[in-house]
Amino acid sequence: MSGILRTTGCVAKWYSRFQSVSRLTICLLLVSAWLAVMVHSPACVLGQSPLSGGLTDEDKAADEAEMPEEPVEPEGTETQTTESDKLPRFEEMVIPSAETLLRGKPVDWLVLYTGEVIIVQPVDPRPDTLVTLLEIQQAEMRQPLPNDIGLAAIERQRRRDLGYLPVTVLNDDVDPEYRIELKRIDRIVHHEDMMVMRANMLIDEQQFAVAYELLHVLNQSRPKWPRSEQTRQRLLWVEGELALTNGNRSQAFAKLEELWVRNPDYEGLKRVLGEQIEAEVRSRIEQQDFRQARYFIGRLQKRYPDHGVVQQLSGLLEQQAEQTIAQAREAPPPEASELVDRAAVIWPKAPSLKVAHRELIDKFQILRVGVTSLADTKRPIGNTLPAPPTAAQQRGIELTQLPLFEVTRVEPGGTYYRSRWFTDWEPLDLGREMRLVQKSYRSNWESRPQMTASDLSSTILAKVTPGSPIYDSRLAGYISRSQVAGPGELRVSFDVVPLRPEGLFRTGVATQTEEPDAEAPATLTRHIRFVERSRKGSQVVFERSRPIPPNARKRGIERIVETRYPSWDAALRGLIRGEETLLPVVDPRDLDKLKNDKRFMLFPYAQPAVHIMLFSPRSVPCQNGTLRRALLAGIDRENSLRADENVSIRTDQRYAIKEGYFQGVDLATAKSIWRPVNGPFSSNTYAYSRNLPVSSYQPELSAALALTAKKDFGGEIPPLRLFVHNEPRLVMAADELIARWQRLGIPVSRLSNVEDASNCDLIYRVVRLQEPLYDLWPCLTNTPTAEVEDLAGFPGWLRNRLLDVELVGDWDSAVRQLVRLQADLLADARYLPLWEIDEFMVARKRLSDLPPKLLSPYHEIERWTLQSWYSTEAPP
Repeated sequence: MSGILRTTGCVAKWYSRFQSVSRLTICLLLVSAWLAVMVHSPACVLGQSPLSGGLTDEDKAADEAEMPEEPVEPEGTETQTTESDKLPRFEEMVIPSAETLLRGKPVDWLVLYTGEVIIVQPVDPRPDTLVTLLEIQQAEMRQPLPNDIGLAAIERQRRRDLGYLPVTVLNDDVDPEYRIELKRIDRIVHHEDMMVMRANMLIDEQQFAVAYELLHVLNQSRPKWPRSEQTRQRLLWVEGELALTNGNRSQAFAKLEELWVRNPDYEGLKRVLGEQIEAEVRSRIEQQDFRQARYFIGRLQKRYPDHGVVQQLSGLLEQQAEQTIAQAREAPPPEASELVDRAAVIWPKAPSLKVAHRELIDKFQILRVGVTSLADTKRPIGNTLPAPPTAAQQRGIELTQLPLFEVTRVEPGGTYYRSRWFTDWEPLDLGREMRLVQKSYRSNWESRPQMTASDLSSTILAKVTPGSPIYDSRLAGYISRSQVAGPGELRVSFDVVPLRPEGLFRTGVATQTEEPDAEAPATLTRHIRFVERSRKGSQVVFERSRPIPPNARKRGIERIVETRYPSWDAALRGLIRGEETLLPVVDPRDLDKLKNDKRFMLFPYAQPAVHIMLFSPRSVPCQNGTLRRALLAGIDRENSLRADENVSIRTDQRYAIKEGYFQGVDLATAKSIWRPVNGPFSSNTYAYSRNLPVSSYQPELSAALALTAKKDFGGEIPPLRLFVHNEPRLVMAADELIARWQRLGIPVSRLSNVEDASNCDLIYRVVRLQEPLYDLWPCLTNTPTAEVEDLAGFPGWLRNRLLDVELVGDWDSAVRQLVRLQADLLADARYLPLWEIDEFMVARKRLSDLPPKLLSPYHEIERWTLQSWYSTEAPP
C-alpha cells in the first residue's frame, strides 16, 4: 500500500510540472501509471499467493518477466508452517446439521484443485458460479480492444480481473477480503447444495419431517435450485415406499400421487401405483365396497389412462354389473329394484344398465333418505312422555299414523284439512252432531287399509272410553257417542260444540279388540301407512302397508330406506355421491351452496320451526315468578347472531357467526331465515300477534331479579336443569343461553340424557303448532294430548283460561282469547320464547309430485314419484 501511495505522489509532482499538456492526455497517463503500479505490485490473496488469470499469452509473459523471482530454499530444508495456516481437506469436511443450515449463517465451500477447502461467505452469481463467470470472461475476451492505447490498457486490466472471484473468508480478523483465481477452483459447494445433501442424508435416515422443512425453506428462497426438485421427488418416493411397507396404503397413495404431479415419468412410479391400486380394488370388491373400488380405479385412470390395470379392473366390474342386471330381470319387483340399484353402484357405465334401471325402478320405487338419527316408531301410546319428541320420533309418527283428518295447509287465515277416510263431513243440529260419509273407494296411491264404518266408529269410541290405550280426555269431554247410521255413514254427537272438529280428530286410526282370555288386557291394532320391515345397524326399512296394485298406471314410493350418518357433513357427502336421494333438513352452513347447485332441489317447509323454552310443571324452583322473569330478561335474542369479524368466509367480507345455534353460518344467510318471536306460534299462523312485542334483553333487570330470587330461596337459587336433545345446534344454542344466565347469577346446567328429562326444570323444544286453538295446551304441558290432570302444576287462572279457549263459540272470539292468553303468559313468564327458523329439505332432481310447501319431511309421500337416475361419477 506504501508503494501505491509513493507512486501516486510522484505522479502528482509530474502533473504539476507539465500543466501545459492537455487534460485528456494527463488523465490517460495517470491511469496508465497507476495500473502499472497495480500490476507489478504483489497481490495478497490467501496467504500472499500471487494469482493471475484471464490474461493473453503476451500479457502473461510480460508479467512474468517483471515479477521478482521467488527465493530458492536450500536443498534439504522444509517449509515451516503452523497448524492454523493449513486449509482443511475436502474429504475432512462434514455437511452441517439441519439446524445449522436453517438457523446459522450461510456459507459456501471453495474446493481447490489441491483438495483444500476455503470457507467463505456466499458468493455471487449463484448457482453455477464458476461456469457463469468463465462464460462472461470468454465472451468479453472475444470482443476487440479499443483503438485508444489508454482505453485498451484499462479494458485489458478489466478483463484480467474477470478471472478472479472476490470472496470474504470467515474467521480472518485481519483482512477477510480476498480474491482468488478462477482456474485454481475445482468447484464451489454452495450453502443450498449443502441443504440438498443434508436432505438426502435425512431421507436415508427416514427423518422425513426435517428433510421436508429443509427443502421447503430452500424452495422459498431458491425455487429452482439444481437437484432440489429431484430430492423432493426422492423424498416422496421413499415416504410412499415406507408407507406401503407399513401397510398404510392411503398415505402411500397420497405421496405417490403427489410425486406423479411433479414427475409422471418417475422411474417405477407407474408400476407401483398399478400394483397397489389393483390390490386395493380387489380387496374392496371382496368387501362388496364397489364405490370405493370405482374410486381407486378412477384415481389410477386419471394418472395413467392407458394403464393395463385400469382396463383389467374396469372389465371385471362391468362383468359383475351385467351379471347383476341379468339377475334383476329375473327377480320379483322389490328384489329387482334393489339389484338394479346395486348394479349401478358396481359399474354405472355398464352398456345395458340405463334401459334396465328405467324399467325396474319404475316398477318398485325405493326412496333412500340420509339422516343423523333413524326414525323411531316405539312411542308410548298413552300420555307418559319423559321428553319432547325428537325429529326422528316425529318422522316415525308420521309414517306409522294415518289420522282421520290431516292438515294440508297452514296459512295466516286458518288451517286447512282433508280426510282420506271420508268424502264428506257436515255439522247437523247447529253443530251438536256431525255426519261423516265414508269413502267407498281407494286411489292406487293410497296406502290406507280398507275399513268399515264400524271400524272407524270403534276408533272414535276407543278414544273416549276411559281405560283404553288411546283414551283422550279432551276428546271425551266433547263427544257423547259415535254410531253407525248406515252403510258407510257415521254420526258423532257432541256434548260441547267444537269450533274446529277436524282439529279434534287429528288422531291415528286404530281399533281395539278383546283377547280370548277375559283376564288379558285389550290390545290395539293400528292401521298405518308404512310398516317397519327391518332395522339393522344404521338402516331402517319401511314399506307401504298396502302395495300399489301391479296394474296401476302411475307408480309411487313403495319403500323408504333411512340410513344413519354420524354427522350432517357425512350425510351431505352421501347425497352428493348419489347414495341418498333426500335429506330431511338442511344445515344452515350449506344452504346457499345447495340453492345454487343445479343437481339438487330445495323444498321449504310451510311452517318455520319455533324454538321455545318451557318450564316443567313439576319444577319447584320455577314456581317462583321472579326467577322466571329473571330468565326471560336474560335472553339476548337480537344479538344472538354475533359475527366473528376475524373469520371471513367470503370474498365480499361476509362473516361467520361466532357462537350459538348458527355457529359457523354466514351472517347474511342466518339473518334471512331467523326471526325472534313472542310466543310458541309461528308467524304465519292465525294465532300469532304482531302487536305483542318481543321481550327485550335487559341484563341489569335480570341480575336484579336474580338477586331478589336469591332472597326468596334463602340466599341461593337452587341449580336449574335444562333438558335439550343431544342435537349439535340445539346444544350450541342452549350452551350460549346458559352461559349468559350464569354471568347474570342464575345457575343453570344442561341435561341431554332422556332418562334425566323427568327431573329437569326447563325444556328446550322445537315446535310447529299447526292448529293453535288445540295445540297450545299440550305444548305447555309437554304432552302429546291435552289431559286435565296435566294442568295440576299451573295456577288456577291459567287452567281456567285454557278451558275457556276450548269452549269458545265463534272464531273471532277464539283468536282474541288466544292472543290475550299469549300476552298473559308472556307477562307472567310462563314460557321463554326464543326465535323461529325457516327450514328446508334437499333432494335430488329425480323426485317429483311433491307439494310446493311441506308440512313435514314425509308430507303426502304416497303421491311422490321417483325417476330413474344413478350417479356415474366416481365417489370422492
